Parts: sequence; C-alpha cells; structure tokens
Amino acid sequence: MSKLKLTDPFIRNHPAPEKRIEIYDKHTSGLAVRITPNGSKSFVYRYRFNDKVKRFTIGRFPKTSLADAREEAGELEYKVNHGTDPLEEKKAKKSRPKPKTFEEIIEAYKEEHLPTLREYTQNDYKRRIRVITRSLNTKLPIKDVKRRTLISFLNKKAKTAPGQAKYLQTILSGIFQFAMDKGLVDANIAQKITIKTPEREDKGTKYKNVALDDQQIRKLWKGFTDYGDPVGSLFKFLLLTGQRCGETRRMKWQHVDFKKRIWEIPPTNTKNKTKHFVYLSDMAIDILESLGNGSDYVFTSPVQSGHIAHPGKPPQRIRKRVKVPEFNIHSLRTTFATRLAGLAVQPQVLSKILNHKKPGAGSTITAAYNKHEYKEERWQAMNRWSHKLKQILEDKQESKIAGKIG
Repeated sequence: MSKLKLTDPFIRNHPAPEKRIEIYDKHTSGLAVRITPNGSKSFVYRYRFNDKVKRFTIGRFPKTSLADAREEAGELEYKVNHGTDPLEEKKAKKSRPKPKTFEEIIEAYKEEHLPTLREYTQNDYKRRIRVITRSLNTKLPIKDVKRRTLISFLNKKAKTAPGQAKYLQTILSGIFQFAMDKGLVDANIAQKITIKTPEREDKGTKYKNVALDDQQIRKLWKGFTDYGDPVGSLFKFLLLTGQRCGETRRMKWQHVDFKKRIWEIPPTNTKNKTKHFVYLSDMAIDILESLGNGSDYVFTSPVQSGHIAHPGKPPQRIRKRVKVPEFNIHSLRTTFATRLAGLAVQPQVLSKILNHKKPGAGSTITAAYNKHEYKEERWQAMNRWSHKLKQILEDKQESKIAGKIG
C-alpha cells in the first residue's frame, strides 16, 4: 500500500498506470486516490466495519477536490467511530422512494437541510415554512407547481408583510434548489422573483446609521415607553448595551446572572460564533427585572411561543410618533458606540463590548497576540454610559419626557 502526502498537482499530473492503483494520503487516514488505466481518478475512503474492510467512493477528481475529499473522509470516519456503516447508509438512502409532491419535498428539505443551520435559524425556517404549507397547495406534484402561483402568493404576502415575503422567497428558492439537486425538477422556479412591495409613507427617507443627539434620545426613550413591552424595552436595552438586535431578541433567562450582573451570549447565537459576555448596568438590570415572565426567553413574543420576531414595523411607527426620522434599529448600536468613544473608552475595549471579530485598534497581528479581555474596563464603560444616559434623560429643560427608566 503506497502512501504519501497527496497534493492536487501530484494527482492532476500522475500518468495513467498499467493497472488500477490506490495511493493513500499520509495527511488523512483511510483516504486514497484511485487511478485507473484509462486515466480516471477518484477518491475512496477505506475503513473497517464489523471486521470487514470496505471502500466508500467519495467522488471523482477534479470535480471533487483534495480538500473536499479530506473533509468528507473526516465525516465518514466520525460515522464509523459512532457505529454507522457509510456504505449501508448510502444503500438505505437509495432504496427510499423519491419524494414527488411539494409537501414531500418540503419534509425532505426540513429533514436534510435544516439540521445544517443554527438552532435559532432552524426554528425561524420552521415557522415560515408553516406559512407556506398553510397558504399553498402542497399536495400537488412538485413538477406541477407554477412560478406564477409563487409570485402571486409572495406579492399578496408583501402587501401586509414585505419583510416576511422576502424571507419566504428565500426559503422557497432553497426548497426548489434542493428539489433540483435531487433531479426532481428542471429549474428553480422560485429564484429571482421581484416582489412588489407597497409604498411606505416615509419612502425616500434614507436611513443611515447615525448617532442620535441628546434631544433625539429623550424623544425616543419616551416613544419606547409609550410603545410598550416587549418591543419598547428591547429598544431601551439595545441603546443601553449596544448589542446586536438578533442576538438580544434570543436572550434567555438562563443566560442572565443577576448576582454577577452578566449576560452570557452562547456561541450559537453570536455573529462571529464566539461566546460573549455583556456586563449589565443598574438601568439594564431594571429593564430585565420589569420583564419577568414564564417563558424561557426574556423578550417573549405576545403572539407565538418563543422570542419576538424581528421588529420591522415598530421603528417606522415610532419614527412617525416622536418625529425622529433618523431612527432605525442599528442607530441604537451606532449611538452606543459613538457615545462610549466620546466618554474616552479605548477602541480595544469598545471592540470587546461590541463583540467585533476584528480589533478596535492596531494591526490584526497585534490582536492575534493580545488576548486581554478588558473585563474591568468593560464594566467601567457600561456604568459610565448608564450614568451619562440618566443625565440625558433627566434634562430639566425637557418637560419630563424621560419616562420610566427601565
């Protein structure tokens, strides 16, 4: 059994042998490239299962690259080590009847594709897929679903929920691409659909990520109070902590330590897939304590189980009510970051608070060696901003529009 560290150039340039050969990779155990006399090259994975030596064909070179083959071999090794025979699994999949109806395709999509997504994304997809199955005739054969039917459905949905319509179009496109990859349809009919959205009253306004001034903050804080919970408190909490809206909406009580005054965001919920700690000021704690409920989530949806959905319409309504046209959700994070910088918070500390992947200052090489977490500095920064925000809200020249703090 010949063995060496395989490379793409070596495989590409290897001449056709007189008889079939297998060259094993020193880098990845069990992986080999099989070369036949006609010049065909393919990757195979050799393993032992129930005292029998077996070979699983991964794919032909160069369509399957060496990097892809190594990754696949790693996954096959994991299956073998956990009691699954890849060849038997492959046979079982082939013996299954192919899904034919739209409904069967959706179920297969949920079974095979959704587990590859993050948990919160899976739950979001499942909720939106329920909208699709309630609205469309999923008993039809997948080939009989018409593009015009999907266009009509999405445009109807866009009249009341334009944001939802765009998400549904993305999911439908994924489902039909899934069916196309299975050879069940010839084209992705849900791709490149232009959705007609109704004109907004504030159309033409350009929403930039501006830093809000003191007067705007006071107006908005009162607007958040008047809007009510959980959205009003969510917006207050975003201004206080500067965290991302999506990560904050998914906050669970189990991740909040009131004694230590820390909110831990698990890696599954963060944008950069790293655990993140948010230090909570008195004002932030007050907001959380005012939201006590029987749900696992802090910001609980009033219309469905779980956390609240992305608040698309509330900013539009609040802009109109308090007459702060510059306000959008991301402006709260921008304001937070700008204000902390104005309070002499160092860029490295601010970067840690915002959980940015890249460093706040200095080169990426420096950041690779600087592993300091700046815990004390982050505590000080959050308390400094909380104190400053109280001063802004208690401005005596404004007619008590600060509202309840928290």
